[in-house]
Amino acid sequence: MTFTTAIFDFNGTIFWDSEINYEAWNKCFCRWIGTPFNLADYRRLNGRTSKETIEQVYLGANKPCPSFTSIELMVQEKEEAYWGALESRSLLNLAPGLASLLTYLREHNIRLAIATSATRQAIKRYNQYLHLTDYFDPTLIITNDGNFKSKPSPQIYEHAVAMTGTPACRCVVFEDTQSGIESASAAKCGYIVAVTGDACDPQTIRALPTVSLAISDYNQLDRTLFSI
Repeated sequence: MTFTTAIFDFNGTIFWDSEINYEAWNKCFCRWIGTPFNLADYRRLNGRTSKETIEQVYLGANKPCPSFTSIELMVQEKEEAYWGALESRSLLNLAPGLASLLTYLREHNIRLAIATSATRQAIKRYNQYLHLTDYFDPTLIITNDGNFKSKPSPQIYEHAVAMTGTPACRCVVFEDTQSGIESASAAKCGYIVAVTGDACDPQTIRALPTVSLAISDYNQLDRTLFSI
């Protein structure tokens, strides 16, 4: 089967930021709970919303969960640490090979969408640097502002598929986390590509049974996968 739609996760897939993201979380959790963010927990929670990440870490540390208002402030603090590190290191570029792939797919009328746990406000900020809307219809950039259950729930991919108007079986999904791959699989997407170049746990995601293909960057993708 060839495919007519490509749906991308964002962080770690379109934009490679896993190391900086972990550093920002680790810095914040050291301050909030007095202990580093365990790397195994980061791998397990990667792809979830920031709110759920905070709740799960506090639960694992046997500490009372912060209030909704406190969590909102904590998310803001983490984002400030993350963006400060990104902008100071000038690390704002699309993943290797992706610009060429997106241009090719647009030129051949392949539908493109994003399904991300990031908020709409965060994506607007990324767009200033990465020019996402040069490639993606803004209505097909699906963010999570609390309107979907976190991955691995299939909700966000089910919504993305519906918005593209493509049967799920004709959609290729690009993901870098176990929770994201499980989400796309549960949404019955037809082909799942594990993008391992920035993945925090590449061996695990390569071995997942629903992964159709693993690539370390987008130059490795066989474009005949798509119905051109």
